[in-house]
Amino acid sequence: MYKYSLIVSQYYNSCHTFIVEFEEDNFIDKFSDFVEELYKYKRNEEDKREINIGNFGYFKRNEIKERYILNDAGDLYITNSKYANHLKCESEKFKMDSLRMCRGYIKKAITKAISEHHSYGKVKGIVEKYFKIV
Repeated sequence: MYKYSLIVSQYYNSCHTFIVEFEEDNFIDKFSDFVEELYKYKRNEEDKREINIGNFGYFKRNEIKERYILNDAGDLYITNSKYANHLKCESEKFKMDSLRMCRGYIKKAITKAISEHHSYGKVKGIVEKYFKIV
């Protein structure tokens, strides 16, 4: 089955990628908790909507998909694979897209929102709380 998962967190033009070890036993529950904590961090304080765990809530608990896409406060992509090299290539594609989006003028409000709600260190800390980064 799968050995690794690529986690891609996007917020405006900011993109952070992590390759983590895949754990089949509690995959859905673990990712659901991770998504909830990450979106609590990425949302504005005024946003009181219920957190939607997207695809993780729609599928059966024992049915693991190759790819999940969640849209809330920024996008979150999760791709599962047997091969870390494949996920590394996918990660590079996301990073190149992020670099393309950074070109040109970026509003100060967006830069401030990214610094408050998408800090690499904070996102990495949340990822490490739930998964082992490869």
